[in-house]
Amino acid sequence: MQISLAALALVAAAIVDAQTASREEYKSICRAEPPKTSKTFSDGHEIEYVCDSAGDSEATLPGSGETTATSDDCAQACKANPSCKASDWYYSTQVCNLYKNAEIGDLVPGSVFMRRVTPPATAPPADASDDLAACKKELQTCNAEKDDLLDELEACRSGREADKKACEDKIKTLEKKLETCEKKLETCEKSTKCEEDPVWQRRKEAIKICGYGGRKKIVAGTSTYTSHCNRRVGPSKFYKQAALSVDECLAQCSKESRCKGVHYVVMNDAHCKFLEAAGTTALPVEGDGDCPTGFMIGFAPTIPK
Repeated sequence: MQISLAALALVAAAIVDAQTASREEYKSICRAEPPKTSKTFSDGHEIEYVCDSAGDSEATLPGSGETTATSDDCAQACKANPSCKASDWYYSTQVCNLYKNAEIGDLVPGSVFMRRVTPPATAPPADASDDLAACKKELQTCNAEKDDLLDELEACRSGREADKKACEDKIKTLEKKLETCEKKLETCEKSTKCEEDPVWQRRKEAIKICGYGGRKKIVAGTSTYTSHCNRRVGPSKFYKQAALSVDECLAQCSKESRCKGVHYVVMNDAHCKFLEAAGTTALPVEGDGDCPTGFMIGFAPTIPK
């Protein structure tokens, strides 16, 4: 089927007429004296104009790129979309773009940018039946989550109880090991404890008397004794001996009227020698004079009995 030249001519004429009308509309907005800056429609919708500018190309909304016969139709398309903040209309192509923000983009001669002034209409209140259905659905979701959370909580409690029991068992094991170790240590200390040399004990006692700043006068009972290191007291006469410390030896001598003095011999086991006769002064060094300090100590009462 062939299209007649007359028909083609009519189509071409219509296109030219549409372009002419679009250009005139653009000129009535942007080439007026002064250019228009805003418009309020009969339904109260208000817009602001920015001539020869496009919107933010990064913020186009679905539905952009459609053609509208007039800029007013493009502005009304933005009004119908709650997400739309601005639109632009290019008179040559009659393309209308919608934008989610009101930022101005590139300079485009022949384009009219229209910023929406009237805010989007608020959505009508939801139907109560819709709210009830949504609530029921949320309740079902909540119940399902509750079951999962209870299972998780139970698993957590069981795990913690198992951990607690394992920890308590370990504590008991360690306490038993510690108790056994302490008993072994006590036994070991008893088995390895060395008895101190009694001669060394007596030597330490003698050093406290004959060493620097030693005990030169010792009171025992009613008597005061003078110590003579590495000397005998005499003349003397021995009548008994015992294994006593210095203080015990002198205390015993003070109780016996027969005892007139004491010889304390470090190296002898029965180191306390009781004298029934003794002078009040020390005799000269005899054969044991080269022995270490504290080898022998003669004790004579300062005040004779």
